[in-house]
Amino acid sequence: MPCLSVLNLAFTKIESLPNSISELKNLTTLLLRGCEEIRDLPCLSMLQELKKLDLSRTQIEEVPEGMDMLIKLRYLDLSVRTLKEIPAGLLPKLVHLQHLGFHESNEKTSLKAEEMEPLKKLECFTGRFEDIGELNKFISSMQQSKKNLIKYYLQVGSSLMGSTTDKVVTIGGVQNWEGELIMHPIEIQELIILRCDYLRNLVDDNSSFKNAIDLRICSIWGCKGIECVVPLSSFASSSAHPFQSLEVLNLQWLPKLSALIMNDEGIGSATTSTLVPSATFSHLKKIFVQGCSSMKTLLPHWLLPNLQNLEDIWVEKCDEIVEILGAATSEVEEKGSDALIQFHLPKLRKLSFR
Repeated sequence: MPCLSVLNLAFTKIESLPNSISELKNLTTLLLRGCEEIRDLPCLSMLQELKKLDLSRTQIEEVPEGMDMLIKLRYLDLSVRTLKEIPAGLLPKLVHLQHLGFHESNEKTSLKAEEMEPLKKLECFTGRFEDIGELNKFISSMQQSKKNLIKYYLQVGSSLMGSTTDKVVTIGGVQNWEGELIMHPIEIQELIILRCDYLRNLVDDNSSFKNAIDLRICSIWGCKGIECVVPLSSFASSSAHPFQSLEVLNLQWLPKLSALIMNDEGIGSATTSTLVPSATFSHLKKIFVQGCSSMKTLLPHWLLPNLQNLEDIWVEKCDEIVEILGAATSEVEEKGSDALIQFHLPKLRKLSFR
């Protein structure tokens, strides 16, 4: 079968490939996805016409010998939990790669930015970086080359959460980033932060997330130090409108969180509304809050005019919460604490409080 160009063995029980596969010199596509019995592969150096190689969900522990010779590769998927390392110098040789994937939960295949820098044609990428510094270097190199990925999942540290959009950054369990700017692609759509206890808020003068104007989904879980999502001072120091495109806000198990937006002197007051741009949270559709034991008012009255697209509010195990929708102090004084106060949220369909 010397003329064979596509070999698709995906999701079969095959345990190995014969050495004679090297005779398939016209092979352009080799698909072994989901072949969970495969633990090693023969040398692939002779398959120099290969453009697509999918080894995801196999059980290989080492990158096949000769892969550095496959310089025509456009698509490489090494999403393998058992892979022990990525040989230094391999990726820079595969300069035609457009799709590259590694298993984000495999710490042993964490990447260095310098290995990725030569991949100028990359369009789709899933991978994990060693630390915030390496993530920043990778994003910086993308910006310098004016290269925007069509689809990506970039991770630092660990994560147990799945994603739902095409452009995702996940930071999990990182405790040494204090004072270090976290860069992100300008067009980021989803941000996931878990168990990062140094974090005090998401947007401040030292954060590039204040310019994440395309962010659609934001999830913050288990960060013991976070006090607010956005400090009021960030609006004065930035021409961008943080969270102007945000549709889903997920805040869970944040024991010090007391407000979405906080004044430098504490929780936002009546004067705060004049400082918060009308675009902030203006596309928010869903807000989920769980286990935030310091929060007393979820949505203060001065923020409600921004929330005309809000459809779903879900609050659970927030023992100190007094108000989900806050009323102005002047209105309470005028009508009394037991009076019926109206709120105008025209698209609100569901309110759950447990």
